[in-house]
Amino acid sequence: MKTKILLAMAALALSVTPSFAADDTGVEALNTLLVGEMSAVDTYNQALEKVGQEDGADLLKMHLSDHEKAVKNLKTAISSRGGVPATSTGAWGTWAETVVGSAKILGDEAALKALKEGEEHGFDEYNEALKENHLNTAEKEMVKNDLIPAQQRHIKNLDMLMMKK
Repeated sequence: MKTKILLAMAALALSVTPSFAADDTGVEALNTLLVGEMSAVDTYNQALEKVGQEDGADLLKMHLSDHEKAVKNLKTAISSRGGVPATSTGAWGTWAETVVGSAKILGDEAALKALKEGEEHGFDEYNEALKENHLNTAEKEMVKNDLIPAQQRHIKNLDMLMMKK
């Protein structure tokens, strides 16, 4: 009898473990996306210091606002899973700061190119997150309907701004 109870408890524990693991993996995937968005916020703030009120600043401010909204939405998604949202951009943020800092010295076109590369990286990250299948339905919808279209719009706008330079 004890053996049957222990086997039943072990089976129950094993059946619960994958859902916890999947949820942890989902939180990790969301946090990866969050770090990218927080880096984008930092990067756009730096670029706007360089651009100031020049032509295109309003467009960059709209991009910044989109990234701030994405940060908020990703933090909400992580918290709703019981996870803890990332608070630092880590190595990605350091790299982004270095690239934009260098671009600020080199001029507007280099800064815009750095922003575009960051947007393309974010676009790739979102598509990879969809392929890995760690996100729930609502999170996938947010990525497909909000975040990816924003990245595409940003890339198109940055291309347009670079053509004017």
